[in-house]
Amino acid sequence: MRPENMKSSRKVLEINQNCPGTEIAAETAAALAASSIVFRDVDKTYSRNLLHSAKKLFQFANEHRGTYNGECPFYCSYSGYHDELLWGATWLYIATRRPIYLKYIQDESTTAIVSEFSWDLKFAGAQILLSQLYWEGQKEFQTFQRQADGYICQVFPESPYHQAFITPGGLLHFRDGANAQYVTSTAFLFSVYSDLLARHRMQVTCGDKHFTSVQLMAFAKRQMDYLLGDNPIKRSMMVGFGNNPPLQAHHRGASVPVMAPTEDVNCGMSFVYWYNTNKPNPNELTGAILGGPDKQDRFIDSRTNSSYTEPCTYVNSVAIGVLAKLAK
Repeated sequence: MRPENMKSSRKVLEINQNCPGTEIAAETAAALAASSIVFRDVDKTYSRNLLHSAKKLFQFANEHRGTYNGECPFYCSYSGYHDELLWGATWLYIATRRPIYLKYIQDESTTAIVSEFSWDLKFAGAQILLSQLYWEGQKEFQTFQRQADGYICQVFPESPYHQAFITPGGLLHFRDGANAQYVTSTAFLFSVYSDLLARHRMQVTCGDKHFTSVQLMAFAKRQMDYLLGDNPIKRSMMVGFGNNPPLQAHHRGASVPVMAPTEDVNCGMSFVYWYNTNKPNPNELTGAILGGPDKQDRFIDSRTNSSYTEPCTYVNSVAIGVLAKLAK
């Protein structure tokens, strides 16, 4: 049912010393530290407040370690909290250049070569950030730069070490269930690394092959082009955009019509009238990139097939960066 008509409990949950949530605290510390950089030249007071909060959150995350699984089985921390701690420390070091964060990155952090960047797994993002510092002269970050190359080598289809599956139509496919999140996050990281490679006149080495910034950006562009309609079924995966876009996003606000706030809606009604019907949504969720096609480039525009039609903030949020670069 519509969020405005829900009567179910939506209590606020808390992390604290007795109920830690390292991923939540460290992830938020990273977001606040990054934002403090954005606002530094615009609103110094606000920037300082953001950074102060980021420092306190990271300290809490590091001193009271523990995974928060209050959202399982939906958003479990499958990767653990070490990636979020590295992510938070990296952004705090970039924002402050304080030795305490450098020491954590060098001496205490855990890192690994991975093939995805997602809401659950941040290693590749931190490694690419630290690669920039390595190329700017901080040679202590060489391991992270090599791991960033390792990420590219595991994903890029032309690499001899690639592990990621590519559909017949050319789309990355990591797993069923909002697979577009891995497409947009990969395209985003490839576009960022492409910029860094070009700026420092570097290439990625995968065995006996070398890949340029131009090649990485071309791959990122192909992934976004696919989602926007350049694919075997010739349809856009973005609601309200392009050719034959999806009409049945798996989204309660889009699929339930406007009604009086006082109207009583029960669960049975919502399934009969709005969920299990093969009709376009009454409200357009403009701009949402949906879960996308399966491994064989098939797409079913049905809200009951959530793996195809689910919109997620973590699909669109990382798409913005690469789309901004492509638009420019």
